Amino acid sequence: MQRLGSGPTGADEVLMHPFFKEFDWQLMLKRQVKTPYDPQVGKLDTAYVPRNVRQDGVTPRDREASMLFSHDGDFRGFSFIGGDPPSDLS
Repeated sequence: MQRLGSGPTGADEVLMHPFFKEFDWQLMLKRQVKTPYDPQVGKLDTAYVPRNVRQDGVTPRDREASMLFSHDGDFRGFSFIGGDPPSDLS
């Protein structure tokens, strides 16, 4: 099995696939394709924001970043000065 578009013809394979036969790629490139669903949202609407983000106010990416720095104190007093790699790794 091979992923669509990963063959020798690249993206053309996707463009020419029977599934997309009725799709107008030129309209899409001009950003003139009408979306099948257009949600009506206000400036402060959170209806489409995942519940876990609304509850704690922290996104998973923020949480991961804070984890990177949470163990900084574990290495207090240690330092590292990089040198040249061994010659057999160059």
